[in-house]
Order: sequence, then structure tokens, then C-alpha cells
Amino acid sequence: MLQQAQATLAAKRADSETIKHRLEEEFTSATETIGHGEDSRLISPVDGVVQNVGVAVADDVTSGDVVANVTDLSSVWIVASIRPEDAQDLVIGGRFSVRPSGHMKQPPVFAKISTINDVADADTGLLRVIGTFDKPAVNLRPGTMLDATLETAQAAKGIIVPATAIQQFNGHDLVYTPSGSTHFQPHDVHILLSTDDEAVVQSDLPPDSKVVSSGSFALKSAAIFSASSGD
Repeated sequence: MLQQAQATLAAKRADSETIKHRLEEEFTSATETIGHGEDSRLISPVDGVVQNVGVAVADDVTSGDVVANVTDLSSVWIVASIRPEDAQDLVIGGRFSVRPSGHMKQPPVFAKISTINDVADADTGLLRVIGTFDKPAVNLRPGTMLDATLETAQAAKGIIVPATAIQQFNGHDLVYTPSGSTHFQPHDVHILLSTDDEAVVQSDLPPDSKVVSSGSFALKSAAIFSASSGD
């Protein structure tokens, strides 16, 4: 009886060692180790941003389950929608600048136009333009809303002034130049090309003229008040 009991005990020990070995083989890998409550570490094959996580705490994970989606930001696409009539002035390889939406004072990030769709979207009537750039210097997350400026193939000869210097008054585009130490002179200008930052204008101004930029709105307001008061 003693020998039979010892044999049974040895068999149980062998079964226990077999089960332990199988558990270690099944749950031990390069990215997962048993211990500390079966904590696991996921290693992404690329540097990027986690876009979403598809599992929750205490969920069962099986082979083939998508645990998390990681977006590779080593190369970024910027998508803009434009009117079809504006697309004729764009060229592949043209410059494409973007800023976070509503942050006009933030320096732009520049990309190159890589794709100009031929057919407008049936719902919006707009064409899609794609710009690409490698390894952006700023953090851009998928789905970020941006303000975009697309440079065209048009050329114009004139004077470059800040866009903030141009004011509209009585249907005219004006810029103001200093006239002495306390007076300013308005000048009519004709806008040839413009971006969010600058404009090319035709005017009677000489090329080296200084124009009022950030204070131009205050000068226009003073002119409107003077005109309404009859001074």
C-alpha cells in the first residue's frame, strides 16, 4: 500500500509540473510575463500616437484581437477642401501651409501638394487636395482641425504689405503710411494676390514705403468717426 501511495504522489507531482510548464509556455512571451497580477506590456513596432484602445480592464484577449491602434506620424497627410474653380491655379509640388485652427499667430507648418482630386465631392461640391510632409516638427494628432493656405501658380508684380495693414473704407482698400511724427496718410491699393499673412498690391507707394500694420484698424476707426462728425 505504501508503494502504491508513493507512486500516486509521484504521478500527481508529475501532472502538477506538466501543468505549470504548459502555463509558463502559454503566457510567457517577449511582451508578456507572469507575475504582479499578470501585468502586460505592449510594444508598438513604430513611434506614433495611440488613436484608440479596443479593450478594457478585465477583458479577455485572444489571438487576433486589436488591442490598440497606433498612428505612425513619420509621414503626415494634410487634407484640404477647395472650390473647383480654385484648383486650376494649383500645381503638384506647390507649397501648402497649415496652422491649428484659430491660431493665426502661430508659425505655420509647410507641406507639399501631392494630390489634387479631379472630381468634386457630391455632397459638398468641393475638391480634395492632399499635402504631405515627413517628420513634422509639431505634434499633430489624427483628425486635428487646421487652417490651410495653398500657394497658387499665379504671379504678380507689386508691393508686398502685411495683410493686417489693409483696411476697407467706403468700398476702397486702403493702407496708411506715416506722414510726419503724428499724422498718417491713406493710400488706395488694388490687391493682386493675398494670403493670411501678406498681400501683393498695386499702389502709388514707392517700394520702400513703410505702412501701418497693427494700428491700421484704429486709424480707419478714427477716419470713420471724423467723417461722421463732419470734421
